[in-house]
Amino acid sequence: MSKIAVSVFNRKGGVGKSTLSIILAEIALIRRNKVLAVDLDPSHNFTDALNFMKKFFHDDLRIKSTLEDSDAEAPEDWIVIDCPPRLGEESDLAMKFSDIMVIPVRPDFFSLSNLAVTYSNAAKIGKGRAQLPLVKIGYDDSAMAKIANQIIQEANYPVATDI
Repeated sequence: MSKIAVSVFNRKGGVGKSTLSIILAEIALIRRNKVLAVDLDPSHNFTDALNFMKKFFHDDLRIKSTLEDSDAEAPEDWIVIDCPPRLGEESDLAMKFSDIMVIPVRPDFFSLSNLAVTYSNAAKIGKGRAQLPLVKIGYDDSAMAKIANQIIQEANYPVATDI
């Protein structure tokens, strides 16, 4: 398998960025991949959770709080980056660095309202829409979820999956 770098980003806090980052790292580790986990979010929830996992995957998991260009040459198979809930230097670097940036969205206007800015910023960096798929979290049959789905469909945002 070739190396893959995945960032998890949304300008809204509380949408599941750290949780999704943990899930991606855990899947890679369970499949016997080596993982470099980069926690750029100031809450450091990703790091806290991974420190529990480290006792099971100690040789296969490395955790950092900064992202550097030299990480592209890291020996790990997967690089999972938990981004802060804002655009800026760190998230721009993560976006440039990553093969794909997944965007968790909840069925609420606040987690959806900033997507246009995120995709516009990604276009400036050179990432296409297909490299920024949404992961819909907590969607159900509620009226709000139906409205959110309509917004996603009308904007033609790529959707990776529902959780």
